[in-house]
Amino acid sequence: EYAAIAVSQIGVGSSCGRVLLGYISDYVGRLRMFRFVLFATVVVCAGWYLSETKATITTFAFFFGFTSGGFIALVFPVLADYWGGKRLGGIAGYIAVSLVPGSYLGPFFAGYSFDRRGDYDIAIWMSAACIFLAACLLLGMHVPSEIVDDDVHQQQEIDSQRALGAAVTGAAVAPIDENTDNMEEFI
Repeated sequence: EYAAIAVSQIGVGSSCGRVLLGYISDYVGRLRMFRFVLFATVVVCAGWYLSETKATITTFAFFFGFTSGGFIALVFPVLADYWGGKRLGGIAGYIAVSLVPGSYLGPFFAGYSFDRRGDYDIAIWMSAACIFLAACLLLGMHVPSEIVDDDVHQQQEIDSQRALGAAVTGAAVAPIDENTDNMEEFI
């Protein structure tokens, strides 16, 4: 019964983290919030290590869910900020696959560690160390100055090429009307 309560707290915390941290990221920046979420998860892992009572384990479970929910809410928007929407599906696939080794091997490692030592201390600290490394790597990333929008960038490139062509030929550049099929009107 108690384990079910703790696991449900992860779900409640995740729901709260997705909404609240996603909302706050709209104001402070997605990458900044993503960094915060990862460093907060390291602190939460330390809380896990220190949890000994039902109340502290339940509290840990909520905050672990909260930071995990923040990760879920922010990882794909951060990817979109850097690589744009058109490539997001493929990049998201690579990110999802990169999570598989840890998700697959982690439980085996934690079980092996528990069988050998009688506790999860090594598994907890290895998790915290991996998350800390990821957070530190994010510190090296710059905050995008503007959101990547492939359609906008593509149109800007087309406009630049048209302007360059007009400058070279001396021709006037008229905007392209997307609703017009006959491009001869603009020449």
